Amino acid sequence: MHTLHQSKQIKPDFLKAIQHNCENNFSIEFHIGIGDLAASYELYRSYEQALTALHYSTNSRISYHTDLQLELCLYDISDEIKKEFISRTIGDLMDNKQLLETLKAFLENGSSLQKIADTLFIHINTLHYRLSKIYQMTGLDPKRFKDLANLYLANMFLEEHTMFS
Repeated sequence: MHTLHQSKQIKPDFLKAIQHNCENNFSIEFHIGIGDLAASYELYRSYEQALTALHYSTNSRISYHTDLQLELCLYDISDEIKKEFISRTIGDLMDNKQLLETLKAFLENGSSLQKIADTLFIHINTLHYRLSKIYQMTGLDPKRFKDLANLYLANMFLEEHTMFS
């Protein structure tokens, strides 16, 4: 809890110091979620926002609710709908860990095929083969924007599902 006018005014050094002290004193990895500022009677809302920020944080160990964009829209989608979406999009890949890893690397490394191949420690031709296989199995081409958006959402839902199951 803090008394500033905007959550982004909290100094990163202050947050890192809290994080460092907690990790040193309790031998844990400590993540911080920051919700919007709220009056005391609405503190629960800021707390829920902080939890949402933590839930959708990627690599950052300090996450702000104000940084959420697409994740904010996806937050209220039910688990049933998410599971159905996974099934309809990448369901056929579920038994192929290699293709799922390839898809994840593709999504994390943008459109640089060489960077993706390097990340996976594979030859560029192997990457092309795997991307073709993903297309064959899902009907979604990672090189087409609309299909890529669907693959991104499915991967995001899958990671969320596996993280909390």
